[in-house]
Amino acid sequence: MVTMNTVAEFLESLEHRVPMHAAGSWDPVGLQIGDPAAPASRVGVCHEVLDSTVAAAQDDAVDVIVTYHPLVFSPTTSLVAGPGAVGTAIELVRRNIALIVVHTAFDVARPGTGDALLGALDLAAAGSFGPVDDEGGADIGRIAHLDEPLSVDAVASTLVAATGAAPRVASPEPGVTIRSIGVVPGSGSSFVPAATEHVDCFVSGDITHHSARYAVERGMSVIDIGHAPSERPGVQALYDLVVEIAPEAVRLEGDGHPWRA
Repeated sequence: MVTMNTVAEFLESLEHRVPMHAAGSWDPVGLQIGDPAAPASRVGVCHEVLDSTVAAAQDDAVDVIVTYHPLVFSPTTSLVAGPGAVGTAIELVRRNIALIVVHTAFDVARPGTGDALLGALDLAAAGSFGPVDDEGGADIGRIAHLDEPLSVDAVASTLVAATGAAPRVASPEPGVTIRSIGVVPGSGSSFVPAATEHVDCFVSGDITHHSARYAVERGMSVIDIGHAPSERPGVQALYDLVVEIAPEAVRLEGDGHPWRA
């Protein structure tokens, strides 16, 4: 356990495990809202900050929220109360709640989001692929090799049980078996070409029609379990990490999954 008294001190402790400097250059990680010198007496962890997240944080006397998804992602030229990310940010300021974003910093961490998704399949990473930036950087994707071949449908069923996902499966032929799996939590379409060079099954979310077709034509199966479901094991791992630093940390609402089942 690490003793911390301020937001800055908590963030410093978190950065020992989550390398903010290694995040995507486009990604607003780190302290996004709040005063570094403010107290950090109670920490909450969430997937995504929603209005309900802010209300739950206040009910639990949370003064620092660690979120996986950024709240304010796009540049803004006005700060006006109301619905949406900026309005939610204003509510956090009003209630003196600091916000720390981890996103791709936790993706590239070892272990990180991809390692947690493989863990949901009872697998450990044996390699990585897919740099966080077009210019390079640490890898987001993780690779695992199976001791025994499995059917794609068996892997999909395990993911349903582990993440609550409703998967879409594309494969070169019915009943195909696989011996290696690559994962990229979140939006994985842009990583499909790289995955085809390393594995025979790719697990991610937000896979487009054309990306799935590209994969299948090259002999790789794809399991799309949805954006937020693919990140759920990682958010649990993030919570477990934060508890090591702040033992009284709480899980907050804010799953980030807008789709109906």
